[in-house]
Amino acid sequence: MRCNKTIAIAMTTSLVKIREYTYIYQCTRGFAMNQIPKQMKWLALASALAAGLLFMENSYAVGNGFYVGGLLGHSSMDYTASNQHFTPGKTEDNSGFGWNAQAGYQVARNLALQADFYDYGDAHFKNLQGVQGASANYNQKAGDVVAKLVLPLGAFNLNANAGLAYVALDRNANGVAKAHSMNPGDKDVTKFTYGLGAGYDLSPNLTAIVNWQQIPSGGGIQQSNIIAGGLDYYFN
Repeated sequence: MRCNKTIAIAMTTSLVKIREYTYIYQCTRGFAMNQIPKQMKWLALASALAAGLLFMENSYAVGNGFYVGGLLGHSSMDYTASNQHFTPGKTEDNSGFGWNAQAGYQVARNLALQADFYDYGDAHFKNLQGVQGASANYNQKAGDVVAKLVLPLGAFNLNANAGLAYVALDRNANGVAKAHSMNPGDKDVTKFTYGLGAGYDLSPNLTAIVNWQQIPSGGGIQQSNIIAGGLDYYFN
């Protein structure tokens, strides 16, 4: 009897061990089949994204060197009949088509030195100081030199610039206005300027760009803005 009881206990113990080993195997197999593939998928996705960014960086990023560009867009100038002492005259128009040309040198991927020429278009006024037929036309242009900081994001980039601008404001009154001693004369002044922009490298030599540039008011010049888009070509 004692021998049979010992055998029964041994068999029971063996069955328990077999169940434990079976459970461990199933758990391990489940982890291997379910957890590892999921982790591999995330790793593969992350690797693909990193490779894509690296491909864009290597394939499209422009290099250092000289570049030229041109942009077309919309300009606005805060000249009004009121702040130009033409009241009760009327501000006919102070915004419209604007453009700029630029040339620069890409010192490093994060820094460029750039010179720009801006044409802000015209501002029109009529019936100056209430005199019928008296009108004036303002045309503003500017040239600047700025330092541009660039944040590369693969083929994209964000940038900010600041520098000095020489502003030339041509203020022309018609004969009726001059006959009533309303002849404002031209105004030239050097002003601080700043802007923000973004770009996308279409090729190692060509970048699509958008830019906003502002000259603040002061010294007889009113705040002026231009937002435009265009292309830069790099000689690298």
